[in-house]
Amino acid sequence: MSISKRGDKEARRQHRIQSKMAALGIPDFETPTACAERQQIMVARFGRRGAQPETVEGLGDCSADTCGMFECRDGCHYAARRLRHNLVPLAAEFFSKHKGPLWFVTIVHPEWSWPSTQPFDPERIREAHQWLAARLERLNIQGLLAMGAWEFVLIEEDDGSRVWAGHMHIIVAGASHAALTRALAIRTPKTVAAYIKPVVIKNVGNRGRQIGYCIMRFGERRIPYEGRNGRVNQNHLPLRTPEQHYFDQTLCSLNIGARVFWFEPRPRTIQKIAIYAV
Repeated sequence: MSISKRGDKEARRQHRIQSKMAALGIPDFETPTACAERQQIMVARFGRRGAQPETVEGLGDCSADTCGMFECRDGCHYAARRLRHNLVPLAAEFFSKHKGPLWFVTIVHPEWSWPSTQPFDPERIREAHQWLAARLERLNIQGLLAMGAWEFVLIEEDDGSRVWAGHMHIIVAGASHAALTRALAIRTPKTVAAYIKPVVIKNVGNRGRQIGYCIMRFGERRIPYEGRNGRVNQNHLPLRTPEQHYFDQTLCSLNIGARVFWFEPRPRTIQKIAIYAV
């Protein structure tokens, strides 16, 4: 097959992917062109600021249909896109067949945070997954289904302290709001800011879009402020260069799919199928 024909075939494949994701409620799904731009910026930043060779070597050779690394890394923009366009449709199909009810859950556990100056420990992800799995198992509900991912953002407090805050976004099917509230209850120490809600449970709106949101590759910093009504809100701002470097290097230290959480009574091969397929 000529280079021109291969290019046309790949273009058609990418068009089908964009169309499928749009049909699932994600019309702004990232394109290979956007991934290329972000990847080039990240690779150039690693070149200027340094990074562990074994976690970033080959990133510059990746593309929409090719992995240039020995193992696909979570920090690669192309890999993150492949993860989403494989996993979102599969998960959407699983949840569409579930009788429900469906909930979008955000969990911000105080023990999942660490000082911004401290190196990242991948055990944090394993511990968070184990904590959540144990809580869901307590429900003892036949057919309970949950999927989502662990992620982290930078929190800057008024006193100048800065912490990376780990949290999880998940979709849960099969449990009542009251049962989930009891199972996921977190006792927060007095040192935790009063505005932080450890667990927030909401109805699922657009199923595909919220599944996609759960497994986004996304970093930001959040700065609390008091609004006119006296309630504390948060400004959502981009990471600065040193913070973005830390964020990207952390993700590049993880295999693709390491942050993904999948729970069902009889585990299937969905993770392997959806995460590692190119």
